[in-house]
Amino acid sequence: MPKISAPTVAEHRAEQIRAILDAAHDLMKEGGALPAMGQVAARAGLARPSIYQYFPSRNDLLIALTEDMTPRWLEKVTAEMDAHSAPADRILIYLEANIRMVAAGDHAAGDALAAEPGVRELFDEHVRALHARLLEPLVHELERLGVTEATPVAMLLNAQLHAATGMLSRGTPADEVVRLLRDVVEPYLRTR
Repeated sequence: MPKISAPTVAEHRAEQIRAILDAAHDLMKEGGALPAMGQVAARAGLARPSIYQYFPSRNDLLIALTEDMTPRWLEKVTAEMDAHSAPADRILIYLEANIRMVAAGDHAAGDALAAEPGVRELFDEHVRALHARLLEPLVHELERLGVTEATPVAMLLNAQLHAATGMLSRGTPADEVVRLLRDVVEPYLRTR
């Protein structure tokens, strides 16, 4: 029987899963793509066959990474928003925080999912559900601002955010992307 490094088997399993997810996320930030399972296992301090006890395939690992990333992403974004009280300011910070996190490489799992051949089509519904969760703070602040069709407007702002992050991948500095997006969005928010 293998040794466990925690008081219970469940805690050991949770620690191993956390180590695998952290290792995969770090490798993706470094390399920009989902690494081979052997690389993830080595970074997590596991034998290559052991990783398959937790994630039977790269796709399973990628799904787990995106599911793990979403609450942490939301926590970071909302923590930055919480430093402000006015809905317009909170919306601008929401957009800026997302751009800065993408620029820092925090969106590596999402980028890997989009780049993995055939995976996007398989998990399109899963990705839509995750993106809907990420839009919740934006929808809430638009409602506070008095926007009657908050969800469609949030989707339009998200499309602008997506275009802005595309500029990052083409080499535009994050500060410039933030400035340009503010130039487009802020006049609308300030007239509400």
